Amino acid sequence: MRKLSKFFRLEFSQKILFIKSLILLSFFFILGRTLPFNVFIKFYKFLLKLPFGSKTNPELMSDYIKSIKLASSLLPAFFVCLPQALVLRYYFRNIPETYIKIGIKKSEGTLLSHAWVEYKGDFLIGDLPDFDFKPIWEI
Repeated sequence: MRKLSKFFRLEFSQKILFIKSLILLSFFFILGRTLPFNVFIKFYKFLLKLPFGSKTNPELMSDYIKSIKLASSLLPAFFVCLPQALVLRYYFRNIPETYIKIGIKKSEGTLLSHAWVEYKGDFLIGDLPDFDFKPIWEI
């Protein structure tokens, strides 16, 4: 109920962005679970090259990030770091120097992975307090 009240307090443009983020998170989550990873990545790279859609305004980066985080909070077990990073990178596909990075680290005998988005070397989404992941892949 509290999350629903946050939605109703948003301005109209922010509501539209929230709904778009929720749809994209769901889309990328479902595709990521159903397609083999290499096929999914080829399709995702194809989507990044499509010329249609409005250009993202870099001045509104925080609005895009907030909409993704709010939409992700509805299903936090599903919309983890990778779907969030995929959506943000999709929004910023026309902005140079924006990259998804996937990293790994070993912790107590297990291998952990994490995805984040960087813009000009700064974290946009996916920063963690004890961040020590080694980047192994970039889109």
